[in-house]
Amino acid sequence: MSWIRDLCDVYDRNEKIAGVYTEGRYGEPLILVPIYHSTMAAHVTITIDDKGNFIRADKVPKNQKMTLVPVTEKSATRSNNIAPMPLCDYERLARKLHPASAVWG
Repeated sequence: MSWIRDLCDVYDRNEKIAGVYTEGRYGEPLILVPIYHSTMAAHVTITIDDKGNFIRADKVPKNQKMTLVPVTEKSATRSNNIAPMPLCDYERLARKLHPASAVWG
């Protein structure tokens, strides 16, 4: 059996815990990341309505910063910021779009 098949089998046996955070041996957050997802440290959660209009921005508590985010094949491996994340991105973009939000301090 190939290593890829072995990897798929391990993932399939554990799919019920995919996307669920658990605590590691040293208190660190652990997660089996679902396919086409990654993690990033979120500092701000921005809420939009169903038309994409800005509703609010909230600071994320320090103990909840590790956030599961959807990615595309290209955005998951980007190194030049050309491929955007589908539902989230870096703070510098949000600051440009909504500079008056009180969440920026």
